[in-house]
Amino acid sequence: MNQPNERYGLPGPVLMVLLLPGSLTYGFVTVTLGYVLAQHGFSVAVVAGLGALVLLPQMFGWLVAPVVDVTLTPRRWVLIGGVGAALALVAVGFLRIDPSTANMLRSLCAAAALFCALQGGAVLAAMAAMTPASKRGPMAGWAQTANLSGTALGGGAALWLATHAGGVRTACLALAGMTLLACAPIFALRIPAREVETRLGARVQATATDIGRLMRSRAGVLAVMSQVLPAGLGAAIGLLPPVAGLWHAGADLVALVSGALRGLVTAPGCLLGGYLCTRWRHRTVYMSAALVFALGEAIMAAGPRTPIAFAAFTIGEAFVLGVAFAGLAAITFDVLDPRTAATVSTFMIGVSNIPLIAVGVIIGRVATAAGASAMLLTEAALGVISVAAYASVASLWRPAPAMAVAA
Repeated sequence: MNQPNERYGLPGPVLMVLLLPGSLTYGFVTVTLGYVLAQHGFSVAVVAGLGALVLLPQMFGWLVAPVVDVTLTPRRWVLIGGVGAALALVAVGFLRIDPSTANMLRSLCAAAALFCALQGGAVLAAMAAMTPASKRGPMAGWAQTANLSGTALGGGAALWLATHAGGVRTACLALAGMTLLACAPIFALRIPAREVETRLGARVQATATDIGRLMRSRAGVLAVMSQVLPAGLGAAIGLLPPVAGLWHAGADLVALVSGALRGLVTAPGCLLGGYLCTRWRHRTVYMSAALVFALGEAIMAAGPRTPIAFAAFTIGEAFVLGVAFAGLAAITFDVLDPRTAATVSTFMIGVSNIPLIAVGVIIGRVATAAGASAMLLTEAALGVISVAAYASVASLWRPAPAMAVAA
């Protein structure tokens, strides 16, 4: 594995800024466009389909991410991805919004999401080249903070611009400008050159060999396992607003704690999780936070049905979720090599959507059949079982003696 040179360094806040474009675009499409399209006569199915469409590059971006690993440099790919996403957003702003342009709108949103996926993969490739594995825990916290803050900006701020300050075009131009500004710090970074073969064929072969070796290793298997297990997901928290009446919570309280406050408290949770990763093993932080989150769901299910309880548990669980998110990202960051970082990171992001979708379907059906408490207890049980399974595999599959000495 290529070892990053510590003298280069990458500040966490800079990583957060560089990773904003993807979450800006996702928030804009799902929140801002979702609202605007509904006002222009688009069906709910079209709006929902558009949101699912921008998730596809997150789920399958690893199919194109090898291009980032074997061609050009991370800096150039950040520029290509950022400019491509910005141009797609500008095009959306100049598109006439009505049902007759739905296909063009889908294409532009998908293009913006794809460019953002390439840009994000290149940023993480730069991070892997600049930051030793021992210092990547805090970086994971900053990366997850970017996901949250960018979604809030791309959704909330853009919606305000679209409805109060000039319409969709103004919002799109503003987001395009923010995307380009977010990419600007890449030019100030001293990214070490990748040690790769000069011939493209040799680079492709070396990348494939490295990825195959990783996916057969203990670290690689545990990293993938952490992404697919249903622990520390927060799927039930996302489904609380429809059942908030059981806690006698009014619309204003639900909007406050499930929207603005939830986003505000999750971000510091991510930063705390990143800090904890400097003190303990990354998987320990992840498993511990997942268990605390499951305990919180169980307490909420058995606790008082009052508005205060609804607000307290929702906010508290959002904070713990941020800690778990940081630990989960840190596990992925552990296995990133500068030569394969874009491919591996996008693959991990893609598979991490699988348990979220599956658990969402499961607990949604449980809530319909048995109520909100059963929904919370079901996700809590899945989390505890998952942590037990993960801990068992990690303890039974011991690292080779040579690796243990090196660690």
